[in-house]
Amino acid sequence: MQKLPDNFSVIISRTDSIGDVVLTLPMTGYIKKHFPKCKITFVGRNYTRDVVALSEHVDDFISWDETHTLPKADAIIHVFPVKKIAQAAKKSKIGLRVGTMNRLFHWGTCNKLISLSRKNSDLHESQLNFKLLKFLNIPTDVKLEDIKNYYGFTKTQALSEEWLKLIDKTRTNIILHPKSKGSAREWGLENFSRLINSLPGK
Repeated sequence: MQKLPDNFSVIISRTDSIGDVVLTLPMTGYIKKHFPKCKITFVGRNYTRDVVALSEHVDDFISWDETHTLPKADAIIHVFPVKKIAQAAKKSKIGLRVGTMNRLFHWGTCNKLISLSRKNSDLHESQLNFKLLKFLNIPTDVKLEDIKNYYGFTKTQALSEEWLKLIDKTRTNIILHPKSKGSAREWGLENFSRLINSLPGK
């Protein structure tokens, strides 16, 4: 396996939902911790762009909604496997193309395969993502309570008055996200409705 320079460029590909993107972003801070001179590009969807932009560890964002080509880079990590992205990475001649062994198309498009089973693991999804960094020869066992340290959400902007008036600083404010776009088992709107009605009112 080729040795990467200290200032290597790496693409992290995660083109699914916001929740999964949030669980992937700590990888960027962890990589920068070990390789502060590297450049990280995140491939995602338009509607996750603003979330990714909050992290100081991401240097560039590519929307897969707007282009189906990838720039040259030293490495790419297919956190969320997409056949067309894997093919584009190979076509762009990205040096190290990292994917999981359990995707058949990765055998023809990736040159570094990681054995990773999400279904049969007791680890949190965010912890499993770190296993894909094994090729960097850095520790991949990260405690769940430490993951929050790697988000780098320092690029936040002040809320507009429209949103500020919805927040009561004297109380705990809760935001519920009841739908998963079918990517996970859903609790159901009726259950969320009962939960809302059970919370203390003003």
